[in-house]
Amino acid sequence: MDKAINKTLMDSSPNPSVNSSVSSVAMTGASSRFEALRLSLEALPLLARVRWALWREPFPAFHAAWNAQIEDERSARLNAEVGNRNAEKDGSDFPTSDFPVPTSDVPTSDVPRLNETGEPDADARREAWECAHAVSRAARWVPRASCLTQALVLQRLLARRGYASSLFLGVDRAGKPSQTPRPRAKGFEAHAWVEWRGRVLIGGDISRWTPLPLLPSRAATPAPDSAPEPR
Repeated sequence: MDKAINKTLMDSSPNPSVNSSVSSVAMTGASSRFEALRLSLEALPLLARVRWALWREPFPAFHAAWNAQIEDERSARLNAEVGNRNAEKDGSDFPTSDFPVPTSDVPTSDVPRLNETGEPDADARREAWECAHAVSRAARWVPRASCLTQALVLQRLLARRGYASSLFLGVDRAGKPSQTPRPRAKGFEAHAWVEWRGRVLIGGDISRWTPLPLLPSRAATPAPDSAPEPR
């Protein structure tokens, strides 16, 4: 359908510049669809892996190990970015990302460039949102891919691109804690979401949820029997 429409527009336009513009738009659209598919395929095995791990392991233990991997991947990306920037400064023909980079040279913020107000640029915002949409799309193919599963996978995708994000767990503001471990118990529900630079990327409207204290990132602590897994 897209090819037929593009061909009709190009054949009906006597202006070569219009033909070129239509072709450029078509190529951009195809590239965007390919990137969306690629991101979804990247998220799919991660969702399956996290869903399986959450079913088998206590969440605190898995979260500690998962978070360590997230930090390692993000540090590797930041080191690669620094190496590439150093290569550009030195005029080298090859990146230096394979060489150790002093810790003092590794940026503590995200990879993306910031504008004059300190906010991430448009490309960074677009890439972060594309990662979130990819996780949501891929989650349709993973049974019981809960909000917690999706949040953990999104953090991994963002880390691979050098972005630092925050995982939040919350309970229903109107609910009351109960002794049952089921997240959908009457009067008590739990939820998970991810924030990046003050933006909720995945998790929807969080106004009804009261955030809980975050678990330690590197140490595994036993979870109370009454703590439900977020839906």
